[in-house]
Amino acid sequence: MSDIEFIFKTSMLKVLKYLFENSDKYLSKYMISKNSGVSRPEYVLEELKRAGWVKVLEINGFKRYRINLENEAVRIFKEFLEKIGYLECKN
Repeated sequence: MSDIEFIFKTSMLKVLKYLFENSDKYLSKYMISKNSGVSRPEYVLEELKRAGWVKVLEINGFKRYRINLENEAVRIFKEFLEKIGYLECKN
């Protein structure tokens, strides 16, 4: 467990990390769960959606999720995670 995961909610950070790493894609709950290691990401995704940190796209009744980089707080948090080494910087 990283220092940042120790301080903050681990499941939230794991989901956010995967969403940041795939910010150009809309992702299913299955893909988020499989690749983040969070077995039930729907609770985290719902919190992120309510906060405006995640965009939701519904296709044929299935929801897809993407990080909302239009949100300034999201961009600032991403920059913070990059500065402390939790995320790789992508220029």
